[in-house]
Amino acid sequence: MPNRAHIALLLTALLLATTVLADSRDYVEVRNLALDADGLESMRADVGAGSLTIEGRPDVSRIRVEAVVYMEEAPRDEGKARELADRHLEMSLESRGDRAVLITRTRDPAGRYTLVHADLTVVVPERFSLDIRDRSGYIDLDNLDGPVVIRDQSGSITARNIRDEMDVEDSSGSIDLVRIDGAVRIDDDSGSISVDGAAGDVDIRDGSGSIDVRGVAGSVTIRDGSGSIHVREVRDDLLVLEDGSGSVRFDDIGGDVSLR
Repeated sequence: MPNRAHIALLLTALLLATTVLADSRDYVEVRNLALDADGLESMRADVGAGSLTIEGRPDVSRIRVEAVVYMEEAPRDEGKARELADRHLEMSLESRGDRAVLITRTRDPAGRYTLVHADLTVVVPERFSLDIRDRSGYIDLDNLDGPVVIRDQSGSITARNIRDEMDVEDSSGSIDLVRIDGAVRIDDDSGSISVDGAAGDVDIRDGSGSIDVRGVAGSVTIRDGSGSIHVREVRDDLLVLEDGSGSVRFDDIGGDVSLR
């Protein structure tokens, strides 16, 4: 049977835990940025933890960014929570020449792990090209006229209705590209890859994960470590190199097929 000292210690621990929970909560705040797009042709996005959604529209003259900022275990006092979020999150949107530059970075002045992240929804003129540097969180792109470059550490990538070429380097996470009116280059360490409609050549280098390609008005080249491959409806040649493991299927290839 526990003695009085043990009971007193247990009650003290429970009281301290209750106090910590009572003095903290999840903090959510919406922040907005805007920039005149007159004279701008592209955007560079350098973003930290959180999702990134970018939509191109024909009728906008300003870039608009909505950031939903989340922080776990924030102080219950609204002012203190906002001050802490300001210290842990850097956000800016500015023009540099003919390019807009969007930056969101999480940081911790004390050198500890930060629990702040921001989910971004961005509207840009559809004429824009994009250069994205992303650390974690999914990326969703739609309706852009210019070329798109993505350098991503982790998180899924989805892009639709890109009327130029795409260049994607990704460490982990699925990649899903639909209706790309240009060449496609993908360098992926792990995660499934799907390309449905490309007006130029498709070049894929993949470490692991399934690959599904269809509707290509050029040639397809695949270097694959492991995972199934299915390619169909290709106007020109299909070349599969270094297929370590996994099945390879192909249908309706207009040019030569080479499996090495």
